[in-house]
Parts: sequence; structure tokens; C-alpha cells
Amino acid sequence: PHRLRILLNRMPKRSEVTLDELDRMLGVPVFATLRNDYAAVNDAYSEGGLLPRDSKLGRDFTRVAAKIGGVPQQKKKGFLF
Repeated sequence: PHRLRILLNRMPKRSEVTLDELDRMLGVPVFATLRNDYAAVNDAYSEGGLLPRDSKLGRDFTRVAAKIGGVPQQKKKGFLF
């Protein structure tokens, strides 16, 4: 159980079930979620290329890889007004 990780693929923005509820139902915390970015995946597939790193799903993959590798996440840069 200590090696089991739950990744939720194609997670919608608004889900009927919260991540906390899923944690309780599964008995294992959700490790990471991957958004449903159908348009970016379809474009990459149609063009025969890779998913752009700056797409929503590309950023999710980067975040998951960093989490698996134990790399600290970078803080988001804010706007200066």
C-alpha cells in the first residue's frame, strides 16, 4: 500500500465527487490529477507530434514528473501592477 499511487486521468474541472471523498472511498490518497485537455491531445496526435509543454495537460505532466522525482515545485509568478 505504501507504493500504490492513484493518478486520476481526464479529471473534469467540476466533478461530482471531491478529491477528499475519493481519498476516503479508495482508502488511498489521490497522488495527482491530469486534466481533460482533449483539444491539445487531438492536435498533437493529428500533427504527429508531442503534447506542447505549455498546454494545460503538458503542465500537469511536468508537475506529476516533478512530484514523482521529488523535485520541489516552483512557485507561480504573480503579476506586478
